[in-house]
Amino acid sequence: NFLNNNKILLKNNVFFKSSNFLIFSDEVTFDKKKQTAASKSSSKFKSEGTEIISEGFSITEKGDIILFNGKTSVILKR
Repeated sequence: NFLNNNKILLKNNVFFKSSNFLIFSDEVTFDKKKQTAASKSSSKFKSEGTEIISEGFSITEKGDIILFNGKTSVILKR
């Protein structure tokens, strides 16, 4: 669903993948001009040895900065 020329609303089992992590959520707004993404839905971040479950997130700086919103749990594995 296009919200405007730059923003796209992605729904149902959305995931972002980079060489370092995966983020899963049910609904994400992606801004192609600013190269940002944000969600207010339950989200799961997975990386080697780390799992973060939150009530949403925002990704800025082309993926260099990820902020987790709301109640957030962090699981660190050895």
